[in-house]
Amino acid sequence: MRSITSIAPTVHAAVFRALDQSRHCRKCDEAERVAEQHFKDALRLAPSSPDSYIYYARYLLSHSRADEARAFLRSALELSPTDLTARELLTQVEHTQAERQSLISL
Repeated sequence: MRSITSIAPTVHAAVFRALDQSRHCRKCDEAERVAEQHFKDALRLAPSSPDSYIYYARYLLSHSRADEARAFLRSALELSPTDLTARELLTQVEHTQAERQSLISL
């Protein structure tokens, strides 16, 4: 098994390809599919890297997929319980969901 250090450049390349694809063509279904596949590739290459989960969660949040993002942020926190980025994003997601629920109940 390769160490996380040896595959980190590959993971980061997959993440940056995904981000690049999603920025260039937000309306393009094919670009979205390709971008998402790059995130999945990053997770497959480094399943023990919290950053892979956080980057994918950010992507999901930018596409209004908060429930899916929440699951990936929780996975990141399972791997690294003190990760501040994952904690902050998860707090934002939960706060936003709570606000929506309170507005619905009005």
